[in-house]
Order: sequence, then C-alpha cells, then structure tokens
Amino acid sequence: MSMAQSGHGDSRSDVRSWISGGAAIAAQGQPRPGGYRYYQNACYQQRPDGAWLVVSPEYCAPPGEPVAVAPPPPPRYHDELGDA
Repeated sequence: MSMAQSGHGDSRSDVRSWISGGAAIAAQGQPRPGGYRYYQNACYQQRPDGAWLVVSPEYCAPPGEPVAVAPPPPPRYHDELGDA
C-alpha cells in the first residue's frame, strides 16, 4: 500500500489538517499575537487537545507599517468686515 493510499502521504491537505507532536513548534516557534506560532515558514495554532493546526500565513504576519497621517490644515478665518 502506498503512502497516498494509507492516508499518510505528504500532500499539502494532509499537512494542513493537523499536526501532532508539536513540541518543536511550542519550543522553537516564534510567538505571534493571538497565540499563534511561526515555525519553519508556516503559521500554527494550537488546538485545545494540544495538536497544532497549520493556519493561513496572514495570522503570523508582522503588523503593517503605521500610516502617517498629516495634521489638519490651520483654521481659516473669514473677515466679515473686509479689514484684512
């Protein structure tokens, strides 16, 4: 029986379904906001039973650069008498 037939192939869907034995992910993965871990070019989230799920890389992406906001323009005054 081949690995694909046994359900233990190396296809991407098999990897994304769940990852067990995640001691390396917990120990070596870089912590990210929200409880996610970045490990070996993938993003993981730990399930309540301890297994690790591969999740979308966006969950581990670094925060974007802050957007610079220009200050508001100075107030304009209207001279009703036309003295200006």
